[in-house]
Amino acid sequence: MGASARIWKSSLVGLVTLSLLGAALWLVRKGQVQRAAAFMLGTPTLSLRHLMFLNQGVNSPGVTAFRAILLLAIRFATRRVLLTILFFMYAVLTGIVVAILQGRLVNVVPR
Repeated sequence: MGASARIWKSSLVGLVTLSLLGAALWLVRKGQVQRAAAFMLGTPTLSLRHLMFLNQGVNSPGVTAFRAILLLAIRFATRRVLLTILFFMYAVLTGIVVAILQGRLVNVVPR
């Protein structure tokens, strides 16, 4: 996949993420704070998963961003949401490593 195709796909993921975070803000204004917190934490987690598969795999800065999302989840979410996000992050990282080891995902290392 060419560089311009990756840029367009990354931009599309960014726009979708921004609109979903706007929906989380709307939920806060309606008074549904816990649902908005789950929405706010799940949206970047899913978009980072997609960007990690799309771009650099385990060398992606998204691995570091996962830790920041966990810190936000500790602060704002319930225990159930925190454990769900933590399990999903482990599953994503395990899936990326397995895909790299099987040759299904080419891990591009920047020079």
